[in-house]
Amino acid sequence: MPSLDDPFAVLEVEGGAHAGGIDHRRDNDRARQSTLENWQSEFLQLFSFVVLSALLIHRWSGESKDSADRMEQKIDGIAKRLDELAGGKAPVVGH
Repeated sequence: MPSLDDPFAVLEVEGGAHAGGIDHRRDNDRARQSTLENWQSEFLQLFSFVVLSALLIHRWSGESKDSADRMEQKIDGIAKRLDELAGGKAPVVGH
């Protein structure tokens, strides 16, 4: 007869290991699967956050090279238009 201090031994004696006992492998597999799904979800979320943040910061950052080039083109266009309006003369400031 098994010791009464061992609860698993009591389960085996009372109901048999498969009849009413705890299936540790199945519970362990479920816990492992849930943990892996949770980790997968967390890594996907973190990866998405990092990639989208990097793209958004790079595209609309004031310090981005693309923004600086675009700004320089606009300033050059404004300067050219001012030169055309002034007829090639330096524009008079203060009028």
